[in-house]
Amino acid sequence: MPSLISADQKLIDQQIRSERESDFDSNSAYGEVLDNSIQADSKNIKIKFSTFTKAKKEILEQIAFGDDGDGMSAEIVENCLTQGFSSRYNDREGIGRFGVGMTKAFMNQCLVCEVYSKEKNNDWYYSKVDISPENKNKNDISSAVKKNPPKDLEKLSGKNSGTIVIWSKHDKQDGKTSELIEDFKIWCGRTYIKFIFNGIKIKVN
Repeated sequence: MPSLISADQKLIDQQIRSERESDFDSNSAYGEVLDNSIQADSKNIKIKFSTFTKAKKEILEQIAFGDDGDGMSAEIVENCLTQGFSSRYNDREGIGRFGVGMTKAFMNQCLVCEVYSKEKNNDWYYSKVDISPENKNKNDISSAVKKNPPKDLEKLSGKNSGTIVIWSKHDKQDGKTSELIEDFKIWCGRTYIKFIFNGIKIKVN
């Protein structure tokens, strides 16, 4: 079973807290996932924000990022959340350069990250990491298993291949949820304008 962070067991909590203080804002964190999708030759990228209301306050429940790219093998799904792992080192096709930013990005924004991915003519594979304080195994990344994504999210990916990344247990939300979503739409259009002009479609909600 792979580990999130390579560190002495006694220092895991401290290391995770340190990583969670990285200087991402929400848009930059989300952009790390989109960049991975672009590098996977996706033509359609879809982002779904799910919210609920509590005490008259809109709460961000989860964000699901889906694409119709090449997908990942079971081995890569199992290792893609390991700090420092990359199957596209020095790939400059997207906005980023190294393709290793998603792990830090999710850790900065939320506590749980789930990954579903499917290569052409293959099964869906699934892995998960949960860095909740109460989780004694927070440094463990689950081994990749065959598992289909939830039906309501499967439509975010391609029919033959793709990847779905789900972030939940958000505890570092920037401002009001509705404003966060609208700001991301504007940021996304500006940041990825070159790719949009070249035919990539990015849909938010």
